[in-house]
Amino acid sequence: MISIVNFGIGNIASLAKMFEAVGATVQIAETPADISAARTLVLPGIGQFAAAMAELKRRDFIGPLTDKVVGEGTPILGICLGMQLFGKGSEEGGVSGLGWLDADVVRFQLPDDSDIRLPNIGWRPVTLRTSSSLFPVDEPSWRFYFAHSYHMRPSNPDDALAFCTHGVEFMAAVAHGNISGTQFHPEKSHRFGKRLLEGFLHASHAMGV
Repeated sequence: MISIVNFGIGNIASLAKMFEAVGATVQIAETPADISAARTLVLPGIGQFAAAMAELKRRDFIGPLTDKVVGEGTPILGICLGMQLFGKGSEEGGVSGLGWLDADVVRFQLPDDSDIRLPNIGWRPVTLRTSSSLFPVDEPSWRFYFAHSYHMRPSNPDDALAFCTHGVEFMAAVAHGNISGTQFHPEKSHRFGKRLLEGFLHASHAMGV
């Protein structure tokens, strides 16, 4: 069972459909009780960091999420802004994040004369730093759909699972124990996204959940 956290910020329907396409049973977690009962969690997110944190707080989701992820070791996948929320905080809004990862979220720093535009929108190739169950097949050209102006910068380089480049190199996927995340949108990335979500599903089952 995959529980997708609905806090009003995220592409819930498309994500649920993609998970169902790879054989998952999907529940939409709408309440703190739903989160507390979850066996595997997904935190999507689109929009502004401070607004997202405020909404998690307003719905009383932060405590149950932290109990599950940090206390119980429940597998979780963060997507785009959802992944960024795992960090200590963001330059976007200047507020603290969930603090599960030793990482900060920063805006792209591009040269003044650069012709590269923000936000970073579109399909981009992704390079793996190391093998991972999130990328379950030997795919020579992983490509995913991105839409963001900020990116996560981890303090521990071992947490960086994959990289992409948009003027500068940035982390495209993170993995730290039971916590995984992608800066890109697998639900918008067709066969590449399906393979990644399938990998997350299988990895969660391997953890015994």
